[in-house]
Amino acid sequence: MRLEIVIVVAALGLAGCATSPEPTWVKRGATEADYRQDDSWCRREATETETRGTVGIGAGRLALNQELYLACMRGRGWTRRQ
Repeated sequence: MRLEIVIVVAALGLAGCATSPEPTWVKRGATEADYRQDDSWCRREATETETRGTVGIGAGRLALNQELYLACMRGRGWTRRQ
């Protein structure tokens, strides 16, 4: 019984560590509509750019996509907060 409790507590502790809040993008004076527009544009731009080049396969392509997205959002004046 005691071992079962330890296992449950450990599992719950690990589950809590695995779920972190999504980062928030902030930009002075921007509205939710501004965010949605820039987010959509940057996602499309990063995906289009990623598929045009011969970068590689698998996780490398996903990392590049994320890098391009982050650069695009920062270029549009957004700051990422945890």
